[in-house]
Amino acid sequence: MYSATPKHDEQVAVRNCIASLKLAKKFSDQTKGVKMFEELKAYAEELAKKKAEDEESGKANERIVSALRSLLGDKDFSGATWETIQPQIPEFFYFHEYSTLPYSVTIGELLQRKPEGLDDGQLTARALLQLAAADDEYLLNPNYERRKRELENVANALTDYVLQYWSQNPELRVQPDITQKTVSHPQGQQSVLDELKIRIWDQRHSLSLPFNEHSTGFQWFFSFLAAFSEYGRRKTPVVILLDEPALGLHARAQADFLRFIDERLAAKCQVIYTTHSPFMIQPSKLERVRIVEDKGREHRAKVSQDVLSTDRDTLFPLQGALGHDLVQHLFIAPHNLIVEGTSDYTYMRVISDFLKAQTGRAYLDDRWSLVPVGGIDLIPTFVALLGHHLNVTVIVDSRKGGYQRLTNCRPTAFYRNSESFRLELLREPLLQTAKIFSR
Repeated sequence: MYSATPKHDEQVAVRNCIASLKLAKKFSDQTKGVKMFEELKAYAEELAKKKAEDEESGKANERIVSALRSLLGDKDFSGATWETIQPQIPEFFYFHEYSTLPYSVTIGELLQRKPEGLDDGQLTARALLQLAAADDEYLLNPNYERRKRELENVANALTDYVLQYWSQNPELRVQPDITQKTVSHPQGQQSVLDELKIRIWDQRHSLSLPFNEHSTGFQWFFSFLAAFSEYGRRKTPVVILLDEPALGLHARAQADFLRFIDERLAAKCQVIYTTHSPFMIQPSKLERVRIVEDKGREHRAKVSQDVLSTDRDTLFPLQGALGHDLVQHLFIAPHNLIVEGTSDYTYMRVISDFLKAQTGRAYLDDRWSLVPVGGIDLIPTFVALLGHHLNVTVIVDSRKGGYQRLTNCRPTAFYRNSESFRLELLREPLLQTAKIFSR
């Protein structure tokens, strides 16, 4: 719990209120010394006493009383101020590991208890059912067919929602079920409780697993989607606080999570998260980044918008994000021509541009993207990591050592998965560079 007293200037508010009334000059002059709303109320009461004998005083009284009722109601100025700003103060939602959806919960307790009586895991399960627009009466209905039909509706809604943002395995399906559990009491009595269990069916492997036996990353992602859904329906603004989110997620799933933030969260609330992962930073949106640096005992921790910080440890996630983005955008053409170094890139680009300017001469088609990788030894790894689903051609000089590695790697799995991989060996000696540029 915390409390705060808003800072305000009552005298300014009183002057603005009086100015808006547009009172006759004599009444306006009489209120020049009024500084507090209580004084303005007292002045209105004095005017009310003159109402019977002075019609203008009566009208002035009515204007002032109406304005005070509209502005303050039955509260003082501080109370009315707080009532005005309170709806604009956001709720803070801190999502942590204890908010993870449990595999099994007692359905009656979940639906019938007030939210204050539920723990974090139960609140997430309740939000999950609300997300699927589940009908409480149907879920508790003793008739098997009605209950089963409602569970199938819940499964369809949850599966569709989750798979919008979980691209790693689109063949998953949420399978909620309600089973019965017999509980023994100390008095010797027994009761039967309905339990909601969440399983995930994986079509890829033709099996289902309890929710809590899936990867930590998937449990976190799924639970977060469920937990946030409740806050997405609230009118009160929400600030979501996340400490190192998505740590257990694959880089691709982290990208899915950022997409979820942009598409679903950003329009309704503000999200603040800390991270050391380069995949949780969007290079195209560095204006959102704040750097937190430990400046030592004297200056302590500092938060800055300066992404050009000189601290290497702080810059590492940014450098990783920018480097990954740069590499991904090297392959932007339908066809990619891999060369050893920048000198090869320069020669081929300059010669191609020269030939292009000549009428009827063959030159490098604009569909080709030239990519220098920094040496023949780096080409196999470079193509293996980044050449999937791409048309890749490598040009190297056969006289150099190392080209045999390229010849041998073509049959491997890395290259079989590529759309197209070709290796061209330049066996004829090229013209000397000096002779090429002297023509």
